[in-house]
Amino acid sequence: MKLTLSEQHNPNYTAKIVRVTELKKHPNADRLMLATIYGEDIIVDDSCRTGDMMVHFPIECCIAEKYLVENSLYRKGAVDVANKNPERFGFFEKNGRVRATRIRGLVSNGFLMPVASLTCYLQGGQKLPMCDGTKFDEINDEQICKKYVPKFSRSGQARASGRGRPASISARIVERQFRFHYDTEKLENNLEYLFPNQLLHISYKMHGTSAIFSRILVRRTNNILLNVLLKLLCIKTVNYQDIWSSRKVIKNQRLGIGKTESFYAYDVWTEAYKSVMKNALEDGISIYAEIVGYLPEGAGIQGIFDYGCTPHTNNERYEYGKHYDIYVYRVTRTDAEGRAFEYSPQEVQQYCAKHGLKPVITLCEGIAETLYPIATEPLEEWRKNFYQSLKNDPRFHLEQRCIICQNDVPAEGIVIRIVEASLAFKIKSKAFLIKESAELDAAQNENIEDAN
Repeated sequence: MKLTLSEQHNPNYTAKIVRVTELKKHPNADRLMLATIYGEDIIVDDSCRTGDMMVHFPIECCIAEKYLVENSLYRKGAVDVANKNPERFGFFEKNGRVRATRIRGLVSNGFLMPVASLTCYLQGGQKLPMCDGTKFDEINDEQICKKYVPKFSRSGQARASGRGRPASISARIVERQFRFHYDTEKLENNLEYLFPNQLLHISYKMHGTSAIFSRILVRRTNNILLNVLLKLLCIKTVNYQDIWSSRKVIKNQRLGIGKTESFYAYDVWTEAYKSVMKNALEDGISIYAEIVGYLPEGAGIQGIFDYGCTPHTNNERYEYGKHYDIYVYRVTRTDAEGRAFEYSPQEVQQYCAKHGLKPVITLCEGIAETLYPIATEPLEEWRKNFYQSLKNDPRFHLEQRCIICQNDVPAEGIVIRIVEASLAFKIKSKAFLIKESAELDAAQNENIEDAN
């Protein structure tokens, strides 16, 4: 059986082969158990045994119809197609989504199934996978899971008229000058990157929309003959220009203020660039930030997560620091050869201070082994204990009310940066996952991270 990661996979929403090494009874249910996988409890039935090889599906992924039908996991009446066993039902809706829910008072951090549940994908003489830790979103080139993205009605929020026009700027950016931000993976799935002697920086995670502001090298033209002429006249064929984007879409497709074409009706990214970030960019600098608060239309960027901002009304100017805020979490400098140099958390803070920007809130910084009084040997045990210590540390406000928001909302979580390795991982609070799941259930607001 061929388990692979597709080119477009999101690392936070892939399946994984895991071995059950810790198992205990659910305190509030006789026929349920808690399987501890990478430091997180997942609720299973009492047929599960220590040593079993399982498939783990993370919260907010959606699972392929083929798998759900073959394993009779749809709830009764959820879909037109019948479960393979018409007398057996699960709890999945038509969308195949793994929800964050409380079961008898405890949150299950994902969905576990025996490896034998993959039998429906076997071909020829293939065998079931038994390699602990294997991550995948495809089996024999068939997609089995992906990030769940709800379908929303876009009435009043349709894309602007720029849709479908050629993205001229993308063709003119010099190679390796612009980089979108990588998906921050969950720490629970990456404990192997932790070592006791590492310098860690721990910051408050904020629930907004990602933005990138860059001043990078862009070609004057893609016309080969014109470039030759410019060189003969000793005129530079490249120069530094500003680029700004959401997490995955460049917003100023045709370059230059006043020529901006937003692909979406709500363009808080261009507003943030014009009002705040334009004067904070130096040649080669890329600033990665979270925009929080409210949109120009008055809706929340992420529902009622206000972060101290107030809704915008039609009779006032949309203002930074009042209606929306910007928190910088990463800065890089890219040279003319396309080599990107990562700023340390301290350098990010210094850059922000120099240009009047706000860095993300630092909660803690120090060498990993000095943060908690736990034994560092054996290493695997230390990693598990360190992860649990992070989750339970009162300084990080996990499972508590957000320390910045005026509205009563849970803290999203924390970001752990391994400074020397320039790696970052996240821990989300269970209270946040429950709220996020409930909002997706009710379709209360569109997540502009997914739409943009």
